[in-house]
Amino acid sequence: MPAPAEPVRLEGCMKRDMDLVRAILLAAEESNEQWLDAGSLACNAWDPVMVARHFELMDEAGLVVADVTEFLGGGVDGHVKSLTWAGYDFLDDVRSESIWEDTKTSISDKVGSASFDLIKAVAVGFAMKALGL
Repeated sequence: MPAPAEPVRLEGCMKRDMDLVRAILLAAEESNEQWLDAGSLACNAWDPVMVARHFELMDEAGLVVADVTEFLGGGVDGHVKSLTWAGYDFLDDVRSESIWEDTKTSISDKVGSASFDLIKAVAVGFAMKALGL
């Protein structure tokens, strides 16, 4: 029987980080620049490649308008040009730090992880509760 194959690491694959998604939306909204650069959000938790890949995911999801460039040497860079209507809507749902923390805790405690739509619905639920609705 042949030995099991080594796992294949697909180029550009990573775990989606919803804290980073929220941080990108907040930074893009607050930016006075023409665009938001991936390097400007890079920190200990997020390297520039991860930020740029999230720009790409968020563009695909319709939250932002972004450009992501892959270089021959393997590097990646990205820029967010603007938020979309859907991006502003999601940001409004998760802007409050307490609602965001309640949303993450609820999902983590009950199901571990969730789709974007479920995260949005949970955040909206906490916001409605905060408003007494």
